[in-house]
Amino acid sequence: MNTIYFDNSASAIPCAQALGVFAETAKIYANPSSLHSAGLHARRIIENARAKAAAAFRCQSGELVFTSGGTESNNTAVRGLAHKNRRAGNVIVTTRAEHPSVVATALSLEREGYETVFVASPGGVPDPDELESVLKSKKVCLVTLMQANNQNGAVTDLKKVREIMESSGTGALLHSDCVQSFLKLPEESASDAARFCDAASVSAHKIGGVKGTGALFVRKGIAIPALMTGGEQENGVRAGTENIAGICAMAEAVAHYGAAERAKVAGLREYIINSLREQLGENVVITEPPRHIDSLFNFALVNVKSEVALNYLNSVGVCVSSSSACSSKAKTNAALASMGYGAEYERSALRIGISPYNTKEECDLLVAALKGALAFRIKGK
Repeated sequence: MNTIYFDNSASAIPCAQALGVFAETAKIYANPSSLHSAGLHARRIIENARAKAAAAFRCQSGELVFTSGGTESNNTAVRGLAHKNRRAGNVIVTTRAEHPSVVATALSLEREGYETVFVASPGGVPDPDELESVLKSKKVCLVTLMQANNQNGAVTDLKKVREIMESSGTGALLHSDCVQSFLKLPEESASDAARFCDAASVSAHKIGGVKGTGALFVRKGIAIPALMTGGEQENGVRAGTENIAGICAMAEAVAHYGAAERAKVAGLREYIINSLREQLGENVVITEPPRHIDSLFNFALVNVKSEVALNYLNSVGVCVSSSSACSSKAKTNAALASMGYGAEYERSALRIGISPYNTKEECDLLVAALKGALAFRIKGK
């Protein structure tokens, strides 16, 4: 059975060029911290890859730290910025719609005397009035808000968040989980994270790179304590011998995800949504936030439980998800609940993740499979 893969928000179809570079650079066995010629060659390769990734992120090379992925980047940023800015206060402001690696990290810091305040996030974006109220009433050290929601793709206006922070007089720092938004935003918004945040997290395998590699932007002049301690790699922010092959594959994936790829993804999204509405009619409810990335969307098959739909789709070779992969074992979808979706929608919610390597033929097979899943409606409905 051929697999029709539309779970690219959990892990994307890899870029062929990135896989080629990964295989080639895996042959570079020297330690990039060694001072002999082989080590210096490895170091140059890493720095060339860093420059490519930094250019896409619109930041300086020295502001980009390579990590093992989005979770490590989020942990490093949340812990590091909170500790760095402890004098400003002990309150961390976030939302219940964030990725578990942000929420769990913030809550774990409460054992060290920090307080976590969750502002409302209707539709997947933080309530600006509530955010302003918290910033004015509490001593906040860190605000951490994802740029694009990993459940419904809603985009948070980081410029507006920064303006609220500045007008409130807070001394807080701003971090954003940009794992879903990196390279997926229109050109005019591509530099928002580097312009308005003090730190931002990205991951290679969401853009066609390989798993086990990510990056963390840390604004120049902000020295955060390391999460991974030991050596002085990555400007002292992340100890450990660098993953040369993963880093180079990430840079190659970045080079092959541009305007053409975004346009193709947008076209496939429109095609799928139009097909669902035409063929499933009132049996499907589709969530489209006013401002969103095109690479994912959330929807519900009316009166078909998510797990039942997933089991059927899997049986016919179609891969989608019901939530963030890191939350897939949870009994309820806390993120969707926090956005204001009702219990019935949450019970039936599914997520489509689109890659530029998907095709219209695959979209047709996806829609046909979803239409077939309607046969499993809850009895009596």
